[in-house]
Amino acid sequence: MKVRTVNLLVMLGLASCLAFALLAGCALFGVRGKPDSSAAIRSDTAAIWAFYGGLGDAPQVLIVEPEESTCTAPTGFPGFEAYVLVDDRFMRVCREGYTLLPDRVSVVRRPDMRTSALRHELMHLRFIQEGIIDPGHERPEWRPGGQVDRARDVMSGP
Repeated sequence: MKVRTVNLLVMLGLASCLAFALLAGCALFGVRGKPDSSAAIRSDTAAIWAFYGGLGDAPQVLIVEPEESTCTAPTGFPGFEAYVLVDDRFMRVCREGYTLLPDRVSVVRRPDMRTSALRHELMHLRFIQEGIIDPGHERPEWRPGGQVDRARDVMSGP
């Protein structure tokens, strides 16, 4: 039996985020990019999703091209603006990836997708599907050498 870590206040915050997104439009909230149907992205997404034990089919990946970026993420790479709930208020931030909807993730393309936010966002999505909310990245999957790092090994490369 799995232990599920769900904080009621975080779940309520997520519900209010989703309500805001529906009212304001998902693009305003942070869902960006266009569906990428390339064989490499499909293959990598399916491999990561299987490695994570994701539920159902692999999610859709929306790709933001670097030239479409609107800001520089804290990593120093191109990103896009998104809104996140911090201390009971929405803040505009710059991200390389974003997960809001239960069937897709948004990521900025990098020359080598193994270094992109794809692995990271797919883990957020897997957690959401299981009712686990971990915006602070406190679970062992996020730690160095954890499942997110090891997922790089199932990817095909640039």
